[in-house]
Amino acid sequence: MNQDRDLEYFMGKLDPPYESKEDAQIGHMLDDYGIPFSYKQATLVQDQGRRKITHVDFSLPTYNGTVIDYIVDPNSSDYHNKKALYEQNDIPAVLVTQEHLKSPIWQQDLYKKLKEQYHRPLNTGACIQY
Repeated sequence: MNQDRDLEYFMGKLDPPYESKEDAQIGHMLDDYGIPFSYKQATLVQDQGRRKITHVDFSLPTYNGTVIDYIVDPNSSDYHNKKALYEQNDIPAVLVTQEHLKSPIWQQDLYKKLKEQYHRPLNTGACIQY
């Protein structure tokens, strides 16, 4: 039994330095589903005609470059700005809110949304609202 605890301890040390418990939940879900990702990857985007660097929460290179961003409130300006930014830059995105993570089946629902995004035609500027 001690070996199991030791393994869990060392596996936890491999986690990126998540900025929130919600980011950690999403990261662990992606690990559980075997989906490779980068956390807080710098991404060059156009924003109102100017180039800038943004750091997306999760970049999924094997899912057509889909990104996942956790934003607490779907009515916030941050949510609407991210949605518009991803659509303007043809970045497939899934925006996750605090409300989504309250569902007992949020992991299955998020995986379903990722599969939908994966099967969309490239360069559609689609931002799936989860």
